[in-house]
This record gives sequence, structure tokens and C-alpha cells, in this order.
Amino acid sequence: MSKIVKTVNVKNQNKQTQSAKSGTAAGKVTFKDFWGVKNIIFLVVGIISLIIGFYLMSVPPWDSDAALNYSPLFLLAAYLIFFPVSILIKNKK
Repeated sequence: MSKIVKTVNVKNQNKQTQSAKSGTAAGKVTFKDFWGVKNIIFLVVGIISLIIGFYLMSVPPWDSDAALNYSPLFLLAAYLIFFPVSILIKNKK
């Protein structure tokens, strides 16, 4: 009798390890599992910050306050804060 119970437990463990290796129970991993609403918000804010930074850089004259002082701040915020944060935030599941 104990032999039957052991074989059933081994079969259940094999099924569990196979489903764990595949990512989800159905075997499909979707993009929603990794990226949530927060990730997309940070990505969009980063893109908007890039657009503002490049626009301020293009405002004539080339030595204006906007081109030399504010543009680099927007670009640094986009590249060093918003994009990495949008990639590194994990979904709580």
C-alpha cells in the first residue's frame, strides 16, 4: 500500500516541477506577468522627459538657459531615473 502512495506522490511532484519550469500552469508566459501599470507609467514619463529635453536643446539660440541648463536635467532624469526604474520595478504576484 505504501508503494502505491509513493508512486502517486512522485507523479504529482513531476507535474509540479514541469509547470514551474514552464512559467505558468498553462505553459505560456505573457508580457503582463513582467510589466505592470507602474512600469508603463515610468516608461511613458521617461519618453516625455526625453522629448522635452531634446526640444529644449533645439531652442535657439544655442547658448540659452533652456539649452544649456534645463535640457540636460530632463535628459539625465529620463536616462538615469525613469528608464531604469521602469525596467527594474517588479510586479507583485
